[in-house]
Amino acid sequence: MCAAITKRNLLVGSLAVGGLVGLGLGVFVAKRPLTLVEWYLRGRMRIAGLEKKLMAVEGGQLAFFTNGRAAAPGQPTVVLVHGLGGSAGDWSQIIPSLSRHPLIIPELAGHGDSQCGEQLSEPDRLFETFCAQLDHAMASSAASSPEKLVLVGNSLGGWLALHYAVTFPERVARLILVNSAGLRFDVDPNLLVPENREQAQTTVKAVFGPHAPKLPDFVLDAIVDQASRSPTKRYIGHTTVNYFDERLSEVSVPTDIIWGMQDPVIPLEHARRFADEIPNARLHCIEGCGHSPQVGNPREFARLLRELLAR
Repeated sequence: MCAAITKRNLLVGSLAVGGLVGLGLGVFVAKRPLTLVEWYLRGRMRIAGLEKKLMAVEGGQLAFFTNGRAAAPGQPTVVLVHGLGGSAGDWSQIIPSLSRHPLIIPELAGHGDSQCGEQLSEPDRLFETFCAQLDHAMASSAASSPEKLVLVGNSLGGWLALHYAVTFPERVARLILVNSAGLRFDVDPNLLVPENREQAQTTVKAVFGPHAPKLPDFVLDAIVDQASRSPTKRYIGHTTVNYFDERLSEVSVPTDIIWGMQDPVIPLEHARRFADEIPNARLHCIEGCGHSPQVGNPREFARLLRELLAR
């Protein structure tokens, strides 16, 4: 009888604990859904063999991820640079298809785990910070080699990659711009910093494309809350950004442009200008895709990227 009671108590206790854990997880998901998404993306990166490394800077740290693979002779290191408001996890879905390449994925100052003083994440300092971060990543990882870099940059990351290729062409084997910033344009601030659920759903559609999922209200609320605290506001309309409207002819490295055609953030006309004004540049469009093709259509994006790297 005592044994039966003990077993029953253990069962009841286990169910109670399980219920409390489930309730706690449910509350956490409801309160911080984006944190859960970020954990998931980080987990995918770890499974793919990426390791996070940190660089100490004034006021905090800068983070980057690397697979530690050493470059074979003639093989460049691939650098994936996310956009404004993003993180290294934005590339998580395409990382397995790049496993043969040495990879470095920086998190830009003020994003993800790269938390530091605001001065290092201001637009006029961001390029300087990015260069220091990339130098440190190359020096401290097994991916370090005398071989050149392939820079793949989305949105703000594209502007940084373009800036780097113009400033240090001797270090760059290929430049791949993905729905890239770099030219002057007017952007709807509500696309980047939504203030209500409707605008947040529009932002999701802008990133993923016309087939973006309809998100529940608690997730949309989390997007609005995160946007209000993100570094994005500081970048909108900032006057110190170094644009390349009159300098595209200075790009001297092989360049490809990948563009999600249903991008309401940066007009398709910018893709055509990049292709027309950068010497020998080639344009590759992905139909049914928004501002971040690596997120909205990772399978097609990865296929295209592998093809470009094979060249």
